[in-house]
Amino acid sequence: MILPDPELARDLNRQGAKFLFADIGTGLAFCEIAASSDRDKKTRQRNRGNARKAYDAVLKLSEKLALTSEEKIVFDEKVAALKRALQALGEVL
Repeated sequence: MILPDPELARDLNRQGAKFLFADIGTGLAFCEIAASSDRDKKTRQRNRGNARKAYDAVLKLSEKLALTSEEKIVFDEKVAALKRALQALGEVL
């Protein structure tokens, strides 16, 4: 998609980056809920699945965004934390 207005393109990219980081936070929250749901297997599985969906969405969206070097550093750290949390729950990535 070609956007005629460079300012509009930058704004869309900034908003996309905000959404990306929010989705990582949501995935981490689902991991925390799943980890604390030791007694309720259904809740654990459901939240682990939701966290995995967030992880997959984040990876896909990140391919379409041009992150600044600072955003890229933060993104790499946060997505690595989400990946570790998912693996700790038994998710194979």
